[in-house]
Amino acid sequence: MTPIYFFLSLLATARTNSDYLALALGSMLGPVFHVLTPGFDLLLGGVAGGTIAYVFGRHRRRELPRE
Repeated sequence: MTPIYFFLSLLATARTNSDYLALALGSMLGPVFHVLTPGFDLLLGGVAGGTIAYVFGRHRRRELPRE
């Protein structure tokens, strides 16, 4: 029950598209990392998903026209 509660609390507090992207990527990469490194799957999935979402968000903010 703890992982479900943790995931739902992260989902409830997500505010930007980058937050949702990080949750989605972390959820998709978790099973991949479970096959590759079973003891570190949650950690690596979260770090990889969060990093990709952060870079995507920074790149996207840079492309927006400034007024």
